[in-house]
Amino acid sequence: MNDDAPGLLRVARSAVRADVVAGKVGDYRAYHEAPAEQRQRDYATMVNAYFDLATDFYEFGWGQSFHFAPRARGETFRESILRYEQWLALRLGLTPDSQVLDVGCGVGGPMRTIARFAGCKITGLNNNGYQLKRAAIHTRRAGLEALCETVEGDFMAMPFPDAHFDAAYALEATVHAPSIAGVYAEIARVLKPGGMVACYEWAMTRRFVASDTEHQRIRREIEINNGVPCVSTAGEIADAVASTGLELVQVEDRCEGSEVPWWEKLAPAGNPFALRRSSGIGKHFTNGSVRVLEALRIAPRGTTAVARMLDQGGRALVAGGMAGIFTPSLLVVARKV
Repeated sequence: MNDDAPGLLRVARSAVRADVVAGKVGDYRAYHEAPAEQRQRDYATMVNAYFDLATDFYEFGWGQSFHFAPRARGETFRESILRYEQWLALRLGLTPDSQVLDVGCGVGGPMRTIARFAGCKITGLNNNGYQLKRAAIHTRRAGLEALCETVEGDFMAMPFPDAHFDAAYALEATVHAPSIAGVYAEIARVLKPGGMVACYEWAMTRRFVASDTEHQRIRREIEINNGVPCVSTAGEIADAVASTGLELVQVEDRCEGSEVPWWEKLAPAGNPFALRRSSGIGKHFTNGSVRVLEALRIAPRGTTAVARMLDQGGRALVAGGMAGIFTPSLLVVARKV
């Protein structure tokens, strides 16, 4: 695949071989219909399949930083993303001497922003080979090879020695783990004593009612269409982190009270017909284009199903945000004692 191909054409060609796209879509759907024990065991395969299928769509519609952010009136989406990432570096007190771990680095957008901002060296960990290839391309083009490196590995069994990093962070990544306590236990293991970790977590808020069938439906739609084994409540996440022996310093929904709703890029409130790739009309155009490309056999069979899945995932996120039962920005800050 040509890495310099126009965005939509690269999306259509996919990171996955044309003859296996449909099978991967089917396998991904089957995962979510399996018993809970099997989903726990097979999470890595599921998450890899999801990001093989979804990464190019993410880059096309969202950019290189796969996360949300609170936004002030008059602030662009890109400005809010940069501020959000830089604020995290300040919260961790990063300096040029810091050795930092990015847990679930995606294609490395936040890693490059934070490395530029703080001048620190960052190791990005990711179990998806395709995203690591994309990260390497972007890092080389940014001229940041001296500060940013990536390692392929599972964040449930990190390939690093004990007490290796001064700090760690994650931006909406550990939601893909089968166990929040498990991934934070690994973070605690690789942190030096006194080291800090700060993560933005997807979470069901205090307004979520487990007995409410509509709330449960929204949560399930978020999980199925966003490569997530389970979205925990804010309380469950705090308890899980504390159970690892880390000292909780702060737990706060950073999007609560945001002047512009965090989900606005997916459903523009001021202009529902906004011509942006992630808006309703933008996604309609993208989905229609992908259908045409698939019909012409430029895109592999199954690509339209991927686009539809991502669209449904976005709709579920908007529904959760509008109902106030879901946040993508639960900030968890903890210290290794």
